[in-house]
Amino acid sequence: MIDGNIIKIIQKTVTDKVVQIVQLSGGDTNSVYKVICVKNTYVLKINLSHSIKNVFQSEVDGLSTITKTRTFITPSILTTGVYNKISYLILEYVESGSKSHSFWIRFWQNLAKLHAISQPKFGYHQDNFIGSLPQYNKPISDWGTFYITQRLQPQFTWAESKRYIFRDKEKLFQWIENNTAPEKPSLIHGDLWSGNLLVTSDASPCLIDPAVCFASREMDIAMMKLFGGFDFSVMDSYEEIYPLAIGWERRIPLYQLYYVLVHLNIFGDAYYNQVIEIIDYYTQS
Repeated sequence: MIDGNIIKIIQKTVTDKVVQIVQLSGGDTNSVYKVICVKNTYVLKINLSHSIKNVFQSEVDGLSTITKTRTFITPSILTTGVYNKISYLILEYVESGSKSHSFWIRFWQNLAKLHAISQPKFGYHQDNFIGSLPQYNKPISDWGTFYITQRLQPQFTWAESKRYIFRDKEKLFQWIENNTAPEKPSLIHGDLWSGNLLVTSDASPCLIDPAVCFASREMDIAMMKLFGGFDFSVMDSYEEIYPLAIGWERRIPLYQLYYVLVHLNIFGDAYYNQVIEIIDYYTQS
């Protein structure tokens, strides 16, 4: 059953006659609906959490940033706002096609072009979100320092407040300071799991739900490898445009650590052992 507030949000924004509203699978943060109208189809995202402010403004900002790069398609943004204390975002609905061999080549090429976009410092012009958690983006010149202070330390702090124990943090931080690749900041999607990559009806790659920042581009690769769903057999299409730094495979678990900590803080115990295994990988060898 569709809540009356949802109907009113749609009527407030979409002048096209609504034919059907279907709830879609969403993330841990929002409820997501497909709104089928006579002329067009839309996606409605709503958030009921009063503790998460500006989450949709951040999403709009991230989508706009990616759109301006002309590397990936992103859904058009209709509007965002608040109705009856419900935050909402209405987007274009992307009709789906199939992920062919040529689709994956184009994806890797576009990703290399996105990652080639840089700025002098790591970070972003504002903080944003990773799932339902704040993501901090204070501009810092050194990548290792940025990754420790803006990514890992906040996640460790939240986890420790829930009584999780991490004995070798400082040793891990020392490893990071001594072993991260000296690359320039890259514009990354920031939450690049397979559910955030769509394929349009004409087989173009389309990105949604970004957590953008300028960071090590290995962060995107690490997230892609964490949960699977990407075709790495044509990754040479990326390397031909923007080759990865030597030793990137060795650093993949390091950057997966951030995302596993996020999952630990959102979903709980199931991710704790994986966090410990990654820490041990860099501190016990």
